[in-house]
Amino acid sequence: MAKDPHLNLIERYPEYEAQIRSLSESSSSFNEKAHEFSEVSEQLGEAEQSGSRPDEVDRLRRRQKALQSELLGLMGRQIGD
Repeated sequence: MAKDPHLNLIERYPEYEAQIRSLSESSSSFNEKAHEFSEVSEQLGEAEQSGSRPDEVDRLRRRQKALQSELLGLMGRQIGD
């Protein structure tokens, strides 16, 4: 069973814990991105461990980085509010 995506983010970015908790309660967009980030991160880990095709691993890495950037942007805006 997959871990709560918000806990994954808190583990990865403990300095943003307050923002993550606040956004998880108030932003459906943040929640959707957090869930997708968690899913893509899990898929990437599995792809790397199973020796998947390099183009598939690269695609997952790019998607993970894009989601990470979007999430950090949302968390950063929360700090500025």
